[in-house]
Amino acid sequence: MWNEIAAWQEQWHLRPDLSAKTIALYTQDARRFATWLQQEHSGLKATEVTPTDAKTIEIVEPAPAALSKTEWNAVRRCAEAAARRDHGLAFALATLFRYAGPRVSEVAALQIPDVQISARRGLLTIRRGKGLKHREIPLVQEAREPLDAYFTYREHLAEQWRERAAVRGEPLASWSRWPDGHLFLGQRGPLAERGIREIIAKLGQAAKLSSPLGPHDLRHTFAKSLLDPAAYGLDHPPMPLPAIQQLLGHADIATTTIYTRVSADDLARMMGTSEAF
Repeated sequence: MWNEIAAWQEQWHLRPDLSAKTIALYTQDARRFATWLQQEHSGLKATEVTPTDAKTIEIVEPAPAALSKTEWNAVRRCAEAAARRDHGLAFALATLFRYAGPRVSEVAALQIPDVQISARRGLLTIRRGKGLKHREIPLVQEAREPLDAYFTYREHLAEQWRERAAVRGEPLASWSRWPDGHLFLGQRGPLAERGIREIIAKLGQAAKLSSPLGPHDLRHTFAKSLLDPAAYGLDHPPMPLPAIQQLLGHADIATTTIYTRVSADDLARMMGTSEAF
């Protein structure tokens, strides 16, 4: 059975729409099932397993971790302060995750033309999201302004890379160009997922959050603010679940429904008893 799982895992690596993390999680689940199968049905082959052979276990998952309004404000202040050192990179990343909800892999792949900003409107285009799906996300002012400021620095970076290539007598890398290169750059080239995670994690540390901060926490905060705007001091009605599904790029609305689960703090606030806690 272990050889079958290994072969199955190799097939997943041929899927360009699946990240290494997703494949690792799928493989982990398969190995756990194989261990249970050997214990409960010794001698049964994987190809002989039927639905009646497997346990049906209902797992109630907690609501996804999202920042409170106070926590997000602390992160935002730290990102603004960091702009003096990183020319607005952390601020642009944090607000993009918080107010548009892309996946970290999608942000790492963004090209400059994928973000369109004007004085009154903005649009984020995800060209190859999970499942190789295309989607468009309107950008609110809270995301547009930091991105616009970063664009000024990104254009300056293009000139620096151009000069460096000329001095070294090397061809100019396509990812460094303006206005059609890679959007987020690090010191050595396009900013990868790991670099993005490190930037967001440092913001969480600077904000003194009680738990580590990752891009997905900001994506969760984006979703929760749409479903429960009152939690963030907003007075407009909750967004319909299918619309949130579209913005997040979920293939199945069942995935989006996890955001309808509320915490004890949410319930207390909704019932007007938060002071009792």
